[in-house]
Amino acid sequence: MHLEHYQYFASDNFQRYSFYSSGPKGIVKKTVIYSKMQDNPVVYNLAFGDENPITGEIDDKVVTNNQDRDISSIYGSQYHTRFY
Repeated sequence: MHLEHYQYFASDNFQRYSFYSSGPKGIVKKTVIYSKMQDNPVVYNLAFGDENPITGEIDDKVVTNNQDRDISSIYGSQYHTRFY
């Protein structure tokens, strides 16, 4: 299945991805971070939210409601992430 999505940008280690949501509330930087939680069994945490332009921190409690619902960009990041 091919879904339209925003272009996203990956960190060098492919554990952090960012893209820009564009809608009636403006352009908002969204970030997905994968963090390894344990090795056996291997478990990763997926963090997602708006990135603060000043601090770089991720706010996973904010509700942007930018009317674009671009969940496919998150799925795309998972496809390219190196889980090891």
